[in-house]
Amino acid sequence: MKHFPPLARVTNIVCRTVLVAVVVLAALPVTAGTIYFTDGRGLTVEDAWLEDGLIHARLPGGGVIGLTPERVARVHLPSPEPEVAELPPDNLESLARDVARRYDMDEDLVAAVVRAESGFDPLALSRVGAMGLMQLMPGTAADMNVADPFDPEQNLDGGVRYLKWMMMRFQGRVDLALAAYNAGPAAVERYGGIPPYRETRNYVSRILAAASR
Repeated sequence: MKHFPPLARVTNIVCRTVLVAVVVLAALPVTAGTIYFTDGRGLTVEDAWLEDGLIHARLPGGGVIGLTPERVARVHLPSPEPEVAELPPDNLESLARDVARRYDMDEDLVAAVVRAESGFDPLALSRVGAMGLMQLMPGTAADMNVADPFDPEQNLDGGVRYLKWMMMRFQGRVDLALAAYNAGPAAVERYGGIPPYRETRNYVSRILAAASR
């Protein structure tokens, strides 16, 4: 596994504001998913979607609840892996590596995260509102001062800074930083390690393998 250098000073961030949504995303049927809250808890849902500024979740037992986005760290719904070419667009991969060097982060790690999150699609938009190359949730984008999450450089800058803060928060443990990026830092702290979520464990393993090639 690569050696990741010590982390420089970063600003402590707390999800507290919501980026105004300008689209209404239609709900699509899925088997099951998980909403990860900022306090580390998880909720199994049948579906979730962003509408009128709230994340709506359909519960397995029936009924729909509305959640303010600042309570939500991450949402995972079953979906196919992003369809991408064997190699990402040269300009986007080069940009991702440039931003990684800017913040003294491993280039291969950052590239692997971008591939897993969006398949290097700068216009990627999940139905719960995660945006752009690094799939920033609205609150995270706002906290990282990302004015346009669909602008590749702004998205990468905010996403890499957030990933770097996760690495500092977990003492340079790359596996825990990736788990926190995927499921939220509170979930990692709640379980004292990688949360027992299959999606999160697969995410960490997949990115570590890709980054070490």
